[in-house]
Amino acid sequence: MSHAQWASVMGLTQSEYDKTFQGLRPLSLLSVSLICDSLDITLEGLLVGELDFDLIRTRYIGQSGRLPERYSVAAFSKRRSIVNFLESLENFRGWEYSEQVRRFFQIDPTALSDLDGSINVLFFRDISAFLRKRGFSDSEFYSIGLFSSVTAADSSFAKVLSTLKTPQAIYEHAFVDLISFHERNHSYKVLELDKTHCKVESKSNQDIARALNVKTLGSRDTCIYRSGVMASTLSLVGLPEAHVHEEACEHNGDASCRFVVQYDHIQKSNLRKLELVH
Repeated sequence: MSHAQWASVMGLTQSEYDKTFQGLRPLSLLSVSLICDSLDITLEGLLVGELDFDLIRTRYIGQSGRLPERYSVAAFSKRRSIVNFLESLENFRGWEYSEQVRRFFQIDPTALSDLDGSINVLFFRDISAFLRKRGFSDSEFYSIGLFSSVTAADSSFAKVLSTLKTPQAIYEHAFVDLISFHERNHSYKVLELDKTHCKVESKSNQDIARALNVKTLGSRDTCIYRSGVMASTLSLVGLPEAHVHEEACEHNGDASCRFVVQYDHIQKSNLRKLELVH
């Protein structure tokens, strides 16, 4: 960019810009804020210094659609999950809050047009830590997971599950047949399954963990989020959400994560309605 272009971005006259450039005039907070707006980043991100400057450069020359390099290696999650986080934040905290989070993590909106595109699990660990530092509670992380019934309503996952008639069949198909097509960061094994509940074990994929230089994938908060996602699965087919709790967690030192999905509260009338739909 030329000096004239920088002056325009910073909201300065050429004379004001020249004095600022020469150190004769302090750089105002307003000018810094305008620079951040131009680069689609946040002031906090600039001050923290954890920016992907190559990404900023490529976007500025018109190459859009990329994600930060940190989230592009060993990427086996779906970008639809980014949309779920951002749209749930918009729903709970407002558009401006969601937009600030998107800009802090340098998520290009055009990259979200490909919902089945890849992103790695570090993003979800990072955004969860970011939100936890800002006061998010366990129930809020769970609610973000629940919101996936909205953002995944038109997904292939939902379409396949919509052909099934009982919670037992839905969770069996979800964990045994479908999950590996949507999420390869963890392996899943159904330990118990009947008409009242499903208990599933989840373990980090160690190949991916080594590639990302971490011991386990995700965090305690992302497990709470995953609990909400599991609970929302029934909502994809028009049933009330399940109740999910995690009885063991890798991030607490356990050998694996174990989730218990309860659906015994769902009335026969709900199941009858589902059968009529089919």
